[in-house]
Amino acid sequence: MKVAITGHTSGIGKALFEKLDDVIGFSLTSGYNITNPIERTNIVNQIKDCDVFVNNAFDNYGQCNMLFEVWKSWMHTDKLIINIGSDVTKYSMSPNRLEILDYYNYKIALKDLHERLQNLNTSVNIKYISFGYVATEKTKEMGIPDRMCISLENAVQQVMECINESRIYM
Repeated sequence: MKVAITGHTSGIGKALFEKLDDVIGFSLTSGYNITNPIERTNIVNQIKDCDVFVNNAFDNYGQCNMLFEVWKSWMHTDKLIINIGSDVTKYSMSPNRLEILDYYNYKIALKDLHERLQNLNTSVNIKYISFGYVATEKTKEMGIPDRMCISLENAVQQVMECINESRIYM
């Protein structure tokens, strides 16, 4: 089973990339910007022979656009798209949390698009996984204590379970 993943050079994406055997990765550091339509098209063209796409990289609405473009390309296949969301979407925003309002809106848009595409009943299988804080370098830089985070290993395990579960149906 061949897997493609965005955001494969840090955090969850890096840990997942290192755990998989047959995998290709796309990230800013390897020259792929998911906010750029030409580069998204390039990614879609390069993953045609993949069985699973992990939509992990976050970059404003780029993650939504990536989902939509992969979905359009794969909608008549038995492939799997896994969207990495955020538990921030489970909460209402308050005026004293304006510093994360943009992030909240981007992740709400991803979850909404995921649900709308999933309800279209096409052949492609679409999964949505969300986490609270995950113990990564980024959360450490943000000053989030480890006690408030799930482990990176736990997050990767959840994604791997989703990938392995899909093998039953492929």
